Amino acid sequence: MKFKNIIIAILVFLTIALNAQVIKPRVAVLPVENSGDYQLEIVSDRVTSTSSLILKMLGKYELILTPDMIPSDITDYCATNSIDNIITGKTYYTDNGDTITVSMSVYTREEGKITLETIEKAESVFDVFDAAEKALYRLLEGFSGEHIGFGSIVFKNSGEDGEYRVLIDGNEYRLSDSRIDKVLNGIREVEIYQDRMLGLYTVIKDKIEVGEGREIVFDFLVPGLLEVEKMEIDEQKEIIEKYWVKKKMSDKVDNAFARLNILLEDTAYSSTVQEKKEELFALEEEWHGQKLLLAEGDGKKEFITGVWLFPVGAGIAALNSDFGYVLQTGFLGSFEKEKSRNYYGLKLQTVFFGSDIYPVPFLAYARKNKTGKIIHQFGLHPPLFGIIFAEYSINIKNYYLSVSPTLDIDDYGIILAAGRYF
Repeated sequence: MKFKNIIIAILVFLTIALNAQVIKPRVAVLPVENSGDYQLEIVSDRVTSTSSLILKMLGKYELILTPDMIPSDITDYCATNSIDNIITGKTYYTDNGDTITVSMSVYTREEGKITLETIEKAESVFDVFDAAEKALYRLLEGFSGEHIGFGSIVFKNSGEDGEYRVLIDGNEYRLSDSRIDKVLNGIREVEIYQDRMLGLYTVIKDKIEVGEGREIVFDFLVPGLLEVEKMEIDEQKEIIEKYWVKKKMSDKVDNAFARLNILLEDTAYSSTVQEKKEELFALEEEWHGQKLLLAEGDGKKEFITGVWLFPVGAGIAALNSDFGYVLQTGFLGSFEKEKSRNYYGLKLQTVFFGSDIYPVPFLAYARKNKTGKIIHQFGLHPPLFGIIFAEYSINIKNYYLSVSPTLDIDDYGIILAAGRYF
């Protein structure tokens, strides 16, 4: 029983030991002070950000966020925030303003004093960045015990033309001509990612070794339309195709296009996606015209006045027993109109069959297209004097050509007439 308890105790101890986290020194980087000069302020900001970046990439320290203002009592600040070391610095003019001095230092809480300091001088503003980097690198080498060197990475995209971003050890870098010239030497994790239609997408993530003074090429391929993106677009296109000719469902088509516009708002990440955006934009333009046609073809009726068409024409009547002339006059008025532009009205035809004259009222129906031009007309005469007329006309602009078959008790034939609307 005792042996079993001993084994359990050992296992518990080993578990705790294996799961125990390595405690890293807590290091804070304070803003580098400057004398208030604008040019020195730029140098100070760059040194501060570079210090934080290098410490992150070394991976040996827990970097602590610090206030923008430098604490008045560094000792108290370290004790209150459990900070082991503080890295800070100054940039200022010396020698009557002829020289710029960059001073970097490390404060150690355990010893209660500055334990490391480096100083570099620049003869002009043009040299101050180099001086600041030298002071910083020497300080960090002395502090970390590691050599601070840099290599460069060239990014080669063999895929689609498109924008992308770069993370190195989780820190974002800005590219200059598809390269980064200063990357801390050592094993680095490089990630290429894009902000695409459905969110962030990792193109590739891989580890590389950056050697000091060396240039390494990082190959990757920016993809075209991803399968999940294609599925999203196809889903909206299916809705558009399904309800394209259904007026009552036009809001679903509008919503589908709205969704596509959101998805394809920014397509700088892929030339293929940009082409798809242009294709769908043309389809949306076509939809605007389709909506007008749907509105005209399935609109609600409304009472209107003042729409009158005056047909005036002439033709010939060729009947089985006679031959004569036809005069077409009268009006076609719209008493009730649909959005499809359907007109209903009356037309009075005066028909001459030889010496016989027949004034015949005509019940007519005409249809216009979306530009207001008559497409066709159809109507029927009541059986007056034993004669029945049925007329159909085709129209070009405001001109028409009508064909009217006729029938009575002992006669039949056809009437051809042409004219125009006024």
